[in-house]
Amino acid sequence: TFSGSAPALRACCPMSNSHQFRFYVWDPALLIYQIFALQFAYYSILGAVTFVMASTVEARISLDLIFSERAFDAWQIIPGSIIAALLTSFALWLVVGRAKQCLDFAMTIHILHLIACCIYGGMPRRLTWWLTSVVCCAITTLVGEYLCIHGELDSSISLVSRGRKNSNAVLPK
Repeated sequence: TFSGSAPALRACCPMSNSHQFRFYVWDPALLIYQIFALQFAYYSILGAVTFVMASTVEARISLDLIFSERAFDAWQIIPGSIIAALLTSFALWLVVGRAKQCLDFAMTIHILHLIACCIYGGMPRRLTWWLTSVVCCAITTLVGEYLCIHGELDSSISLVSRGRKNSNAVLPK
C-alpha cells in the first residue's frame, strides 16, 4: 500500500491508508471553476459594496475605488473592503464547503486581486492597502472556515441522528 500524502495518489489507489473525513479526488477543472466562481463573487460583492459606500458620500464612482491604492484616502473604502471580505466568506462556504481549503482559496482570491491591482495601477506601496488586504484575507479565511466547520458538523450530526432514528425502528416481520 501507498502511504504518500498526495490526494492524487490516494485517489488512484483507494487501498492506501487514507484516514480522511472524505475521500478527495484532485480535479483541476473543478478547482479552476471554483476559482472563477469565487473571483466573480468577490468582485461582484466588492463592486456592490463599493458602489453603496461611494454613493453615500457622493464620491466619483470608478474602478480606482477597487483597483487603485489612491482610493485608500477615502474613509469608506476600508470598511467597504472589510464588509466585502465578510460577505465573500459566505461565497467561500457555498462554493468550497471545506474548512481545510478555505485558506488556499482565500489566498488565491487576494493574490489574484493583487495581480489585478498591479496591472491596473502598479504595485501598491501604501501601508494601508497592504494592511487592509491582509486583514480582509484573514477575515475571509476565518469566517469561511467557521462556516464550513459548522456546515460539516451539522451534516455529520444529522447523519448520526438519522442513524439513531433508524436503529430504534421496529422491523416488520
